Amino acid sequence: MLEEILHVVTETKSIDDTILISKDESAFDIGKKFNCIEICYEDESGVNNAVSLADSGIFNNGILRSVVFPQDIPIMTIQDIDSRFNFDKNERSVVVVPSRQFDGTNALVRTLNDIMKTRYDEGSYAFQFESAMMNTSHYSLALIQRIMLDIDSYEDVNFVIQNNNKP
Repeated sequence: MLEEILHVVTETKSIDDTILISKDESAFDIGKKFNCIEICYEDESGVNNAVSLADSGIFNNGILRSVVFPQDIPIMTIQDIDSRFNFDKNERSVVVVPSRQFDGTNALVRTLNDIMKTRYDEGSYAFQFESAMMNTSHYSLALIQRIMLDIDSYEDVNFVIQNNNKP
C-alpha cells in the first residue's frame, strides 16, 4: 500500500515534494524509488507526533500548503488529487476528507500549515473539521470516494475489493 500511495502522490502535478516519516528502513527503501524526503522518526510515538514533526519541517522551510495522507488508502488516483485539491487556493484554507465511516481523516489539506491544531486517532474527522471551522472561514469537506476507502479491517479489504475501479 505504501508503494501505491507514494506512486500516486509523486505523480500528481499538485504536489511538489513528498515527505515520508518512518523508522522502518524498508519504508525508506520504498521511498527512495520515489525521491521522498525522509524523516526518521526514532521514537514512533504515534501519528500525531509524526504529523507535528513533519509540520515543523514544512513550516521551517517556508512551505505554505501541505496535505497529509495515511498509507492505507490504496485506490486513490492521481485525478483524485489533481482535480479536487486545486480548487481552494485561499491563503488560509482547510480541506478535510474523512474516512468512509466518518471516524477518521484520510486527507487533510492546509494552507497555511499552522492554521489549526490537528489530531489523529479515533474520531479525528470530527476534531479536524471542528478545528478548521474555528480557525478559518475557508474550510471544506470533500467526499472523495476513493480517498475515503481505507484499509483498517478485513471488512474494509472486502469493501475495497468490491468497490475498486482502479487497475
